Amino acid sequence: MSFIKGKKDEVLVRVTAELNGDLGKKTKVPFVVTFKRYSVSESQVLGERIRNSELSDEDLLRAVVLDWRELHGTDEQEVPFSVEALHELAEIREYRVALVRAFMLQQYEIDIKNP
Repeated sequence: MSFIKGKKDEVLVRVTAELNGDLGKKTKVPFVVTFKRYSVSESQVLGERIRNSELSDEDLLRAVVLDWRELHGTDEQEVPFSVEALHELAEIREYRVALVRAFMLQQYEIDIKNP
Protein backbone atom coordinates (compact mmCIF):
# COMPACT_ATOMS: atom_id res chain seq x y z
CA MET A 1 0.00 0.00 0.00
CA SER A 2 1.31 3.43 -0.91
CA PHE A 3 0.86 6.47 1.27
CA ILE A 4 0.28 9.99 0.06
CA LYS A 5 3.20 12.36 0.69
CA GLY A 6 2.44 15.04 3.23
CA LYS A 7 -0.17 13.00 5.12
CA LYS A 8 0.93 13.16 8.75
CA ASP A 9 -0.92 13.38 12.03
CA GLU A 10 1.78 15.44 13.75
CA VAL A 11 4.17 18.22 12.83
CA LEU A 12 7.21 19.62 14.66
CA VAL A 13 7.40 23.40 14.88
CA ARG A 14 10.13 25.60 16.34
CA VAL A 15 8.47 28.12 18.66
CA THR A 16 10.12 31.11 20.29
CA ALA A 17 8.49 32.81 23.25
CA GLU A 18 9.71 36.35 23.94
CA LEU A 19 9.53 36.88 27.69
CA ASN A 20 9.17 40.46 28.88
CA GLY A 21 11.63 41.39 31.58
CA ASP A 22 12.64 44.43 33.58
CA LEU A 23 13.31 47.71 31.81
CA GLY A 24 11.87 46.45 28.53
CA LYS A 25 14.38 43.63 28.18
CA LYS A 26 13.11 40.62 26.22
CA THR A 27 14.45 37.11 26.60
CA LYS A 28 13.94 34.70 23.71
CA VAL A 29 13.11 31.13 24.70
CA PRO A 30 13.17 28.76 21.71
CA PHE A 31 11.77 25.23 21.93
CA VAL A 32 10.25 22.59 19.65
CA VAL A 33 6.55 21.73 19.83
CA THR A 34 4.76 18.73 18.37
CA PHE A 35 1.37 19.92 17.12
CA LYS A 36 -1.50 17.75 15.99
CA ARG A 37 -1.90 18.19 12.26
CA TYR A 38 -5.48 18.36 11.06
CA SER A 39 -6.93 17.37 7.70
CA VAL A 40 -8.67 20.08 5.68
CA SER A 41 -12.14 19.02 6.86
CA GLU A 42 -11.03 18.73 10.51
CA SER A 43 -9.28 22.09 10.19
CA GLN A 44 -12.47 23.72 8.91
CA VAL A 45 -14.45 22.44 11.91
CA LEU A 46 -11.74 23.56 14.33
CA GLY A 47 -11.54 26.94 12.58
CA GLU A 48 -15.30 27.44 13.00
CA ARG A 49 -15.03 26.66 16.71
CA ILE A 50 -12.19 29.18 17.04
CA ARG A 51 -14.08 31.89 15.11
CA ASN A 52 -17.22 31.29 17.21
CA SER A 53 -15.18 31.59 20.42
CA GLU A 54 -16.19 28.06 21.45
CA LEU A 55 -12.60 27.30 22.46
CA SER A 56 -10.45 29.26 24.89
CA ASP A 57 -6.75 29.54 24.05
CA GLU A 58 -6.00 26.94 26.69
CA ASP A 59 -8.66 24.55 25.33
CA LEU A 60 -7.12 24.96 21.89
CA LEU A 61 -3.63 24.28 23.22
CA ARG A 62 -4.80 21.17 25.09
CA ALA A 63 -6.24 19.88 21.81
CA VAL A 64 -3.28 20.67 19.56
CA VAL A 65 -0.07 20.46 21.64
CA LEU A 66 1.03 16.83 21.81
CA ASP A 67 4.58 17.22 23.13
CA TRP A 68 7.57 19.53 23.33
CA ARG A 69 11.32 19.28 23.68
CA GLU A 70 14.24 21.61 24.30
CA LEU A 71 12.17 23.68 26.76
CA HIS A 72 14.39 24.44 29.74
CA GLY A 73 13.38 25.62 33.19
CA THR A 74 15.11 28.05 35.50
CA ASP A 75 17.48 25.26 36.58
CA GLU A 76 18.44 24.69 32.90
CA GLN A 77 16.93 21.20 33.06
CA GLU A 78 14.56 20.18 30.27
CA VAL A 79 10.91 20.54 31.29
CA PRO A 80 9.05 17.33 30.41
CA PHE A 81 5.70 17.64 28.68
CA SER A 82 2.57 16.94 30.71
CA VAL A 83 -0.96 18.32 30.84
CA GLU A 84 -0.05 20.09 34.08
CA ALA A 85 3.10 21.61 32.56
CA LEU A 86 1.09 22.78 29.52
CA HIS A 87 -1.41 24.46 31.85
CA GLU A 88 1.42 26.17 33.73
CA LEU A 89 3.02 27.31 30.47
CA ALA A 90 -0.31 28.59 29.10
CA GLU A 91 -0.72 30.75 32.22
CA ILE A 92 2.33 32.77 31.13
CA ARG A 93 1.07 35.19 28.48
CA GLU A 94 4.19 35.18 26.31
CA TYR A 95 4.23 31.38 26.02
CA ARG A 96 0.49 31.28 25.33
CA VAL A 97 0.83 33.88 22.56
CA ALA A 98 3.82 32.07 21.03
CA LEU A 99 2.06 28.67 21.04
CA VAL A 100 -1.27 29.90 19.64
CA ARG A 101 0.51 31.99 17.01
CA ALA A 102 2.74 29.08 15.94
CA PHE A 103 -0.24 26.73 15.64
CA MET A 104 -2.32 29.21 13.63
CA LEU A 105 0.61 29.87 11.30
CA GLN A 106 1.32 26.16 10.83
CA GLN A 107 -2.28 25.00 10.43
CA TYR A 108 -3.95 27.97 8.74
CA GLU A 109 -1.03 30.07 7.45
CA ILE A 110 -2.45 32.94 9.50
CA ASP A 111 0.08 35.11 11.28
CA ILE A 112 -1.47 36.67 14.35
CA LYS A 113 0.41 38.99 16.68
CA ASN A 114 -1.64 38.86 19.89
CA PRO A 115 -4.27 36.11 20.01
